[in-house]
Amino acid sequence: MIKGIVKGAFGIAAFGAGALASAVVLGNRRVDAWETLSPDDAGAGDFVTLSDGARMHYVVRRPSTPRRSAQDAQDVILIHGLMDSALNWSKNIDALAQEHRVWAIDLIGFGFSSRVTAPTYSLKYFARSVREWMDAQEIARASVVGHSLGGAVALELAHDFPARVDKLILIAPGTYRVNVPPAVNLAARVPYVPRALVGWATTSRRARR
Repeated sequence: MIKGIVKGAFGIAAFGAGALASAVVLGNRRVDAWETLSPDDAGAGDFVTLSDGARMHYVVRRPSTPRRSAQDAQDVILIHGLMDSALNWSKNIDALAQEHRVWAIDLIGFGFSSRVTAPTYSLKYFARSVREWMDAQEIARASVVGHSLGGAVALELAHDFPARVDKLILIAPGTYRVNVPPAVNLAARVPYVPRALVGWATTSRRARR
């Protein structure tokens, strides 16, 4: 009887390990596909090449009412949150564009912008890339709307380049450090597992919900 229980336990463990391995493999395949999106996949929008060679994707909408000319309209920049993209603003951008010139950007590493594999990602890197993008668009000063991670980037932009930010609109901004449990920090160092989790999160609508 004991042998049967042991065999059953090993069988369950083997099944669980196999399922986990399959999930990791599939998750990595998903993120591989996500990392190799080409500019042609974007459809709408355009790109700016930054000083480090990364390409930032953006979408722009201009005022649609005669009360505001394209020259007089205020620039509003929309910055998405973690695991999101400019598409996050699809239900807001046209309404805002009735009065403003509205730009929805994909931060580097997200949406249709370049995937940088070197460990360069930081709030300062994101803020600097947004400032470079503003330079390319000849936007001297803008109101910046940020959601979640985008809120933290907007705050960093205002801190590092205050002359470039007119107003800040922050939606559930990422403003505090999170005390990550030790087990999560350990899991983040396991080969292939973090990429698999990112793969599922970025490509599975059910997982994102």
